[in-house]
Amino acid sequence: ATRQEEGSSLPELDVAFRVLVDNIGLNWRTLAPELGITPSQIGWVTRQCGGNVMKEVFQCLCTWKETFSERATVQELVRALHRTKVRLLSRMADEIVKKCP
Repeated sequence: ATRQEEGSSLPELDVAFRVLVDNIGLNWRTLAPELGITPSQIGWVTRQCGGNVMKEVFQCLCTWKETFSERATVQELVRALHRTKVRLLSRMADEIVKKCP
């Protein structure tokens, strides 16, 4: 049962990533600091992706997941989206919660 519980968070995080990659656009730069992504990491992501915003979003989320590993959860992502106080991002948080009960 423990192995199944551990594995269950990964597909949920993938669903959450998909929602954000498809919808967040340049707002990822507002979300990134709330996730604990540093300015230098944001700069690195921007340089790596050559202006492709969807790649930037995905790379930012992957950087967060790699940096914070077990603390990189759907719940923390939803909290960070709400902390931005950007209405669009709060709506995305609500959509993620619906898709990842």
